[in-house]
Amino acid sequence: MLISSLAVAAGGFLGAISRYTIAIGMSRIPLLSFPWATLIVNVAGSFLIGGLTGSLWIHSTAGLAFGTGFLGAFTTLATFKLEVWKLILDKQLGKAAGYVAITYIIGVTAAYAGFRLGSQ
Repeated sequence: MLISSLAVAAGGFLGAISRYTIAIGMSRIPLLSFPWATLIVNVAGSFLIGGLTGSLWIHSTAGLAFGTGFLGAFTTLATFKLEVWKLILDKQLGKAAGYVAITYIIGVTAAYAGFRLGSQ
């Protein structure tokens, strides 16, 4: 139990730092009024967790570190919801609806593709 908990904590630390690094890097790109960084990490995370689950590697300590720890911290539903709310407040309803649709449609498709790839 202690080893598994430490593995999840280490993975979570690395996932959070990775997400932060991507967000900072993308914030330096001028004229990005769409929350691309969150979309990218959530779709990539969906693909990776699908692949991890498909491979059944998720039940190992390394799988816990990567799946629960790294990907749990790397992807972010809370930030996604906040960004949707900000778009709504800015009266960018079409952009908010598109962001929700893209995130869920591409995210689920990416998870499926990852699962298929991982289970081969």
